[in-house]
Amino acid sequence: MESSPVATIDQWHSAVLVVKADGDLHVPLQQATALIEDLRSHNIDHDVIMIPNEIHVMVGYHRG
Repeated sequence: MESSPVATIDQWHSAVLVVKADGDLHVPLQQATALIEDLRSHNIDHDVIMIPNEIHVMVGYHRG
């Protein structure tokens, strides 16, 4: 927990954009939901984009 960014959420001042793919196997939905709840409880402005039928590596991502 100490190395997680949410360990310092009480110090966040900027708005946050949470982007979550519903087929993401790397970041469980519960983890994204917990972050959104933390943002709300700390009155941090945020928007959420949930992308259907997508995985952790979004389509259009190209390795260089």
